[in-house]
Amino acid sequence: MEKREVIKLLGDYNWIVRSIEEANKEIEICKDTIDAARQLSAIDYSEEAVGGTSVMSDATYNAFQRVEEVSKSLEYWNKRLSELYSKRQLILSWLDMLDHEERMIIEFKNIKNMKWYMVASAMNYSERQCKRIGRKALEKITCPEMSRFLC
Repeated sequence: MEKREVIKLLGDYNWIVRSIEEANKEIEICKDTIDAARQLSAIDYSEEAVGGTSVMSDATYNAFQRVEEVSKSLEYWNKRLSELYSKRQLILSWLDMLDHEERMIIEFKNIKNMKWYMVASAMNYSERQCKRIGRKALEKITCPEMSRFLC
């Protein structure tokens, strides 16, 4: 993965976490809606059967259609949640491969979107040192197999 793609994905980390929470809420809503609609399963016997089959009442038919629609929505949210979890796991694996200093600088700069002078102040280093450590960390992330040989 290229450096700018890594930086973009790191910057999206907080959005990914919020989107995971949103997807989980949507999935719960879908499940509750499906459960509520499934409880409406009565067949209307007030009309005569046509062609030897029973006719579903409008409420039951509408509930069935609603379950179908919500099931599609549930499938979408489960797929989206899976993608978001994958992205979050990728970012966390990147952060795990870094030393403590590198991780803190990447978190401050790319995830918390702090300015370099703020990162330097938080780390008690100069801006130049923070930028150097940050570049080294990004190199580790973008090319992990080569980072062992560069250090």
